[in-house]
Amino acid sequence: MVVFIVRRLIETLAVLIIVSILSFLLLHLLPGDPVASMLGSDAKPADVAQLRHELSLDKPITLQYVDWISGVLHGDLGKSINFRENVSTLIGQKLPITAYLGFLALLVSIIVGIWAGILGATRRGGFIDGLISLLANVGMAVPTFWLGILGIYVLGLKLDLLPIQGFTWPTVNLWKSLGQSVMPVFCLAVPGIAMLARQTRSSMLETLQQDYIRTAYAKGLRERTVVYKHALKNALIPIVTLLGVQVRYLFGGAVLTETVFNIPGMGRLLVTASFNKDYLVVQGCTLFIGVVVCLTNLIVDLSYGWIDPRIRYD
Repeated sequence: MVVFIVRRLIETLAVLIIVSILSFLLLHLLPGDPVASMLGSDAKPADVAQLRHELSLDKPITLQYVDWISGVLHGDLGKSINFRENVSTLIGQKLPITAYLGFLALLVSIIVGIWAGILGATRRGGFIDGLISLLANVGMAVPTFWLGILGIYVLGLKLDLLPIQGFTWPTVNLWKSLGQSVMPVFCLAVPGIAMLARQTRSSMLETLQQDYIRTAYAKGLRERTVVYKHALKNALIPIVTLLGVQVRYLFGGAVLTETVFNIPGMGRLLVTASFNKDYLVVQGCTLFIGVVVCLTNLIVDLSYGWIDPRIRYD
């Protein structure tokens, strides 16, 4: 177990190093000068050179990376070029919003997706199973941003049922917060519901064919007991694996959702920083997302032993 954890931590560190290098290089290879865009086209060359020196952009790219990564190791993600604020402070301000909406979306995905998958598996070949499979395929294919725009047009502009933009914390105004959260959470949850429903159905169909399940039915146990107490736990491993992947999709979906609904979260911050070539903000956000995803995958790997005691890490 200890050897497995150490090996996974080393692999995680290697992945994070690769992520930091790629994000750093890709942004620096894009055309355009962030200093020139900040000062405008009428800026004097001397002012541009001075600002580039202040931001350390006049150094070789390798030294810029070394300076940045050494600062990260000391808890300093640098200072934003456009916001003129520490990147760690910006992430601390925007992350709670993204985490709140992402948590709600993940919760909805787990409840609805797993329930739909179980229902489809236990009603295999019937109308309900066909309907769930159809909706799951549609949910996986539909683009998140299109779903958001459609929701704004129908529910916001035509029917005037829900707010079309903004974010409010529940502690400030509960009803307004619920109204503003419905469409973003729904857009974030739909792909997860579809994937979990398909995977749960597939895993449950395989598990329900096992001998011990038939024995449980033969003993006279109720279907609800057999499905939820015996079959579901043994079908959870591929589902839990998919939940780890879902965290990555939530961050990706947040970029689109927060842009469409004008939500001041981490996804919108990342988009704004990318357009403005705010290197340090993009690098800090990318590194943070990489850390979260890697730690989530590590937790998922360790949870296999708890779900199925037959699994060993030797």
